[in-house]
Amino acid sequence: EVRDQPWQQTALNGVYERAVSIVDPHGLRTYQDEDNLSKGDNNTFRMVWWKIAINEALDNNPWLGLGFGYDLAERFVQEYLPGGGEDFSARSPHNVMITIFSRMGAIGLSAMSAVLFVMIACTWKALRRSDGDLRPAGLWCGAWVIFFCACFGVVLEGPMGAVVFWTLLGLASAAQPAALQPTEPADEAAAAP
Repeated sequence: EVRDQPWQQTALNGVYERAVSIVDPHGLRTYQDEDNLSKGDNNTFRMVWWKIAINEALDNNPWLGLGFGYDLAERFVQEYLPGGGEDFSARSPHNVMITIFSRMGAIGLSAMSAVLFVMIACTWKALRRSDGDLRPAGLWCGAWVIFFCACFGVVLEGPMGAVVFWTLLGLASAAQPAALQPTEPADEAAAAP
């Protein structure tokens, strides 16, 4: 008991159950906290939709994907909500990498992977700076927070998260120190009109 309350009624139990739900991808655990009762179902929801979206893209067009007009929710609704999915309004599988693969195939996934590789390299360089300026590192880390959230929700598929994400990437890139950016040799710069 904590403060004369059973553990299950404390706010800490809710935090604990949210943390445990991260490592319960198939939603097999029973959650006690009132705010977390659907946590297991949320995980199952994602796992089923991710599997269906990946398999649908692999079956139809693994290189170019299914396109942006394709309804990624149709097969999911048929399998996950077989009797009553008429009012189902979500159109994205709640993972930006799976959305990219489903819509743009391996080519789109490769392009986004290249962006992530550059982000990793630039974040690492910004974190290792010796001049004490943490502004670029903060911008890169902010972009990583948004990207991580986009791996479990619909964040980068619309403007609310995407505008902030791409703006942070631009600001972080512009804030890189001159030593990390390409420069012209001094004699070529002086010779230019």
